[in-house]
Amino acid sequence: MNIGLIGATGYAGIELVKLLDKHPVFKLRAIGSRSYENTPYASLTGYPFKESYTLIGLDAFENLLPELDLVFLSLPHGTSMDWVKKVNDAGIPVIDLSGDFRLEDVALYEEWYQCSHTASGLLGQSTYGLCETITQMHNIIANPGCYPTASLLGLLPLAHNHLLSDKTIIIDAKSGMSGAGKKLTASTLYCESNESMRPYGTGMHRHTPEIETMLSKYGSTNTKILFSPSVVPMERGILASIYIQMDGSLSLSAIYDLYLAFYKNKPFVRLIDKMPETKWVKGTNYCDIHLVMDDRTNTLVIHSVIDNLIKGASGQAIQNANLLFELDETLGLL
Repeated sequence: MNIGLIGATGYAGIELVKLLDKHPVFKLRAIGSRSYENTPYASLTGYPFKESYTLIGLDAFENLLPELDLVFLSLPHGTSMDWVKKVNDAGIPVIDLSGDFRLEDVALYEEWYQCSHTASGLLGQSTYGLCETITQMHNIIANPGCYPTASLLGLLPLAHNHLLSDKTIIIDAKSGMSGAGKKLTASTLYCESNESMRPYGTGMHRHTPEIETMLSKYGSTNTKILFSPSVVPMERGILASIYIQMDGSLSLSAIYDLYLAFYKNKPFVRLIDKMPETKWVKGTNYCDIHLVMDDRTNTLVIHSVIDNLIKGASGQAIQNANLLFELDETLGLL
């Protein structure tokens, strides 16, 4: 299958090219770029790709659309939506790694992303691509955010069993520096970020409505979260520590059984019996989840770890593509 990609020079885009380069079915046919037209791709990354790739201009990429079976977009929010419309109009499936199609409510999107949605008519025609929850796929797949992936996988078994309604959930999530992307800011300079942890966006991060919307969709209405992300001085990885005040009606063993049942036959979610570490999932498409019940305060603590660039972005995008074409969802990811 011939694959196209726009946005291959960011951290997630580079990981996506690495995965596509090794995939047994998908062949990367075209890599579009606004800034590096006619540039050998390997010269930007130094990575020894199996194939030789040259970045092409966006006009040339658009002309190649009829030859493609699928397009990945790894672009910033607000930029991606126009290309989603172009690709969709050409009758080609598209997997969008931006946030432009994760929220079906246009008013909610514009409130949290602070920009107008130019393709709002397509919002109801997309699939939210959290692979462990998909039952039906459309030609537009909205790849979930990295924080929501870790948080939702930690919470969905409870939502599915209607155990989160009217509860306030605290999500304390810590991410490596790659989660901030390649755009240069003072806060991401080495001297500013090394040996330091920095919280940001507490209570107002744009991933908040994405998490709340999906929890409500999967069974727990009126669920509110307090989402507090932090950046830590490591390259990659996310640890989401989730705190929920329980009513004492379920033992930890019973809750654990709910997770086992929910994630049965889900190859990339692992329930583990000790506190997880981000290095255990680095470079993989796995999510490791560990449950703790603090009986003294009756608080359930869920620790969920992923690689933000793989399960939180490019790996999940490949998993979505495998599911879209009815391939083994682990293909190219083990």
